[in-house]
Amino acid sequence: MNMVLIDDHPVVRRGLKALLEEKRRYRVVGEASSGAEAIALIREHKPQVAILDIKLPDMSGFQVASAAKKQSPETRIIMLSMHADEFHVEEAFRSGADGYVVKDAMEQEIVDAIHAVTAGKRYISGILGRATTSELAGPPPAGKKDPYYTLTNREREILSLIAQGNQNKEIAERLFISLRTVETHRANIMRKLALRTPTELILFAVRKNLICLP
Repeated sequence: MNMVLIDDHPVVRRGLKALLEEKRRYRVVGEASSGAEAIALIREHKPQVAILDIKLPDMSGFQVASAAKKQSPETRIIMLSMHADEFHVEEAFRSGADGYVVKDAMEQEIVDAIHAVTAGKRYISGILGRATTSELAGPPPAGKKDPYYTLTNREREILSLIAQGNQNKEIAERLFISLRTVETHRANIMRKLALRTPTELILFAVRKNLICLP
C-alpha cells in the first residue's frame, strides 16, 4: 500500500515511517514538510493514503486536504492533530479528510485508522470519546448559532489567510481570483461574523484555533 507523510517536523515523519514500514504491507513513497509540497506530492504519486498534519507552515491541513482531494479523489486522508475537539474534527471532514487521529493517541490508532479509511469507512480517534463520526462530520446542530458555520468554504479559506497577515492582493494571487472577488469575500466575512476591525478578525481566528499567536 503506497502512502505519503506530510508533517513539518522531520522527527515525526521518521517515527511514522518506521512504524508503517515495520508492518511490511505499507510503503512510504514520499514525504513533504509544507502544504505546497504536499499537494504536488499527492498529485504526482496519487497514493492510497496520505497522513497529514493539521498545521503546516504555509497553509492549514484543511486547505491541503481540500486541494489534495481535487488532485487525487481516491487518496484517503488521515488528519493528525493535537486538537481533541469537535470543531477541528468537523473542519477536517468538511475539508475532505477520511480519518482524524489525535497526536497523543497510541501508535496502534494510526494503523487502525489506515485499515478503516481504506475499507471505505471514516475513523475518529478514540480519545475523542463517544461522539460518532456521523455526528461530528455532519452539519452543526440546528441550535448551534456559531456564525462561523455561515461562512462558505472559500470564505473560511480567505478568513484564515487574512488572519495569517496576507493582504488582499496576496490572497488574490495565491487563490487565482480577482482582487475585487477577495474584497467581496472579505466584506461578507466581516458582515457574517459581525466584526468591525482587522484586530477583531484576528482574535476570532485565534479563538477558533485557525492561527496561533506567538
